[in-house]
Amino acid sequence: MNGRITLASLLCLVSLSACSKPAAPAVNEPPAEAASTTASVATVAVTEREFAEYVMVTGEVEPARSTMVAANATGRILEMLVDRGDSVKAGDPIAKLDARQATRNLDAVKVQRQLASTQSAQADRECARAEELHKEGVIATADVQQADARCEAARLSVKAAEAQASIIDIAVGDAVVRAPFDGIVSKQMTDEGSFVQPPSPVIELQQIDPVTVVLQVPAVHVGLIAMGQSVGIELPDMVELGRLAGTVTRIAPSLTRDTRALVVEVSLPNPDNKLRGGLFARGQIEVGRKKSLAIPATAVVDREDRLRFYEVRGSVAYQYILDRMEPQDGFYRAPAALAAGSQVVSEPAPSLRDGTTVKTGGAPAAAAPAAPAAPAAPAAKTTDGSGK
Repeated sequence: MNGRITLASLLCLVSLSACSKPAAPAVNEPPAEAASTTASVATVAVTEREFAEYVMVTGEVEPARSTMVAANATGRILEMLVDRGDSVKAGDPIAKLDARQATRNLDAVKVQRQLASTQSAQADRECARAEELHKEGVIATADVQQADARCEAARLSVKAAEAQASIIDIAVGDAVVRAPFDGIVSKQMTDEGSFVQPPSPVIELQQIDPVTVVLQVPAVHVGLIAMGQSVGIELPDMVELGRLAGTVTRIAPSLTRDTRALVVEVSLPNPDNKLRGGLFARGQIEVGRKKSLAIPATAVVDREDRLRFYEVRGSVAYQYILDRMEPQDGFYRAPAALAAGSQVVSEPAPSLRDGTTVKTGGAPAAAAPAAPAAPAAPAAKTTDGSGK
């Protein structure tokens, strides 16, 4: 037992000795070399280019043609051949009316026409006989004149019967209501069993290829609008279609009294029938061309829903923010704050920020993480120099 106590005591003494030993001084390693904050960039000079000048307007999409197709006959609808949303071609049947009465009337008139023709033929023979008898001195001149009058009346009876038959034949044809032009049925105004008569509407028909975009041009721009001008149309509710190309086809002769705007119609092809009446539209009407300083589209990045580019002055990249716009032929219009010959980063890396120190002359590379902006670094530039 004493042996066990002695061994335990020895172990305890060793542990106490280790615990009471002074700690070794910490080794001060040399600090790691700071990561480089200089980004290598390529630049391109701001140059002058020709840009199209636009008038920005708004409007609405409308069908090229819209009409209420009405019945031109009286009767009950036996069959509706189309429904809302159906596409039809000019001349296609839309509805069939009960034409039994008109058909019977036509049959009766045809019989009357045949009877009148028979009577006219008999009258012609009598007139010819009267002429012969008059030449022989058998009958007086008055008798010949009476015979001629009967012949003329018989001929007129034939013409009247033919005219009546033609009228009823039209009524029989009108018992089938037909589409006046190619289009889509937008409304069905009646149904089978309904009684219609002129001018009872049966359907509403709209032509939507092409569609018409009706734009409202402010009075200040009226003098810039002309027939045949190119118009870019954007539909905010159908952004997937991008910008559509149209042409000015009609210009109102006067301004509207309520808005003092000029109504301009633009024809827009719609072969797939995707565009429908009532859509809100924005239009860009090209009214001329003008030279302006330009920035390559590759120098502009869309970051956080804002268009940005970077001007290099000295060894620092300064950020500018552009108004939201579309490039023209691969270039953006430069803000007024830039001067001709200014150097901008040709392909900004995702990590490039305002105030980043840059080195020019090399191929654009993924810039190293930007260093925190110094307190004296200038704020980001906007097109109006506000730095917001």
